[in-house]
Amino acid sequence: MPEVKHLDNDRYIALAKRLIEKSGQKVKWRINLETPDADKPWKTQPITEDAEDKDVIIAFLPRDRLDTQLIRATDQSIPIGSVYGLMAPGDFSPSAKDTVIRDGNEIRINSIDTLSPAGVPLLYTIDFSL
Repeated sequence: MPEVKHLDNDRYIALAKRLIEKSGQKVKWRINLETPDADKPWKTQPITEDAEDKDVIIAFLPRDRLDTQLIRATDQSIPIGSVYGLMAPGDFSPSAKDTVIRDGNEIRINSIDTLSPAGVPLLYTIDFSL
């Protein structure tokens, strides 16, 4: 049986950071804290006044026509004009409940996918709607 080689995660994380820093844009990642609603404990309300902002670099990429058609064929909720971003891991775990401040405008996060072989995050793919 062939030997299974383990990924050098630190090397891949460093590569992701270098490439994203080279072509990315510095933005504010707003970590929105939440408080449970006393009447509806399954619902939470964001607390934006106590939100924590982190400086991050995200490489924003437009969805091309073919990419958009493929996504719409599987999920009708992707709006026209959406973009996605690539972000290297940092000192926090991103959440789809957070927001991003780009060029002074708050943009909503639709979803976050994590590339994490062996449970170590190497890259986040973030779907935004403008």
